[in-house]
Amino acid sequence: MPSTLQDAIARRIRGVVAERAPDALPCWLPICLRSANHVHLAAGKFEMPKKHRMFMAAWLISGKATAALGARRLNMIPGDLAIFLPSTSSRFWIEEDDNELCFITADGPMSDELALHLGINTGVYNEVPAPMPRIYQLVEAVKDGSVAGQRKASLMTIEAMYDLADSIQQKPLDQVVRRSQQMIQQDFSDPELSTESIAAELNYHRGSLSRIFHKQTGMTIIDYIMFIRLQQAKALLQHTDEKVAWIAEKCGFRESAYFCRWLRIKTGQTARELRHAGQGKNGD
Repeated sequence: MPSTLQDAIARRIRGVVAERAPDALPCWLPICLRSANHVHLAAGKFEMPKKHRMFMAAWLISGKATAALGARRLNMIPGDLAIFLPSTSSRFWIEEDDNELCFITADGPMSDELALHLGINTGVYNEVPAPMPRIYQLVEAVKDGSVAGQRKASLMTIEAMYDLADSIQQKPLDQVVRRSQQMIQQDFSDPELSTESIAAELNYHRGSLSRIFHKQTGMTIIDYIMFIRLQQAKALLQHTDEKVAWIAEKCGFRESAYFCRWLRIKTGQTARELRHAGQGKNGD
């Protein structure tokens, strides 16, 4: 890939764009519609800011693109769909002079969880046509900032994610991957929990388990452990009055100071700020 393409920022030539302000997250909704677009972009890099990570589905209608999935880069041709979860960075490169794409993005505290429960994983999927009528319905939904409008947009986004799960026709997770996820969800508070311990418990080769887990979920086992711990940490901070040290221990951390630093890196907020946000939400 030419260095000029890696460095340049993809520029919108024309199209329809509807986007909610990033600081206007409706905290009372589990899934929130962030944006819906149908655009033509000039060649360059498209990357979501790390502090605004979110669920994203991007359909390439015409042109050429390359999606970055961790260390892998996958080519996209017209008819392909790229999906990125909030727990993964969203990076891809638009490669032609004029490329037509559709995007929908969503955030909210359960956007990652819903996608994973529906079997939607980070990846590039072939022959998935863009649902144009739904895209334009979502464009109009973003524009309504009223409480009723935001609730309607949330419901429409959830419906869109269910349709995505059907359209990509994900194969069911292998039993060993599902069992690994169940172990992590049950034992995330164990600081010794690791790829090695899970593989040993399942009597499975460590390297083989790592490869199949990453292939089917788009996440490493360690990333998934940390994702579950982060969800639990945020829930405990926002919905209980327990001390930070106790929450750290319940989330698998031996030292509360390290837990606080990790939390700040992952969320951009301190434990106190997350707790305050939860208190505000509970009081609405």
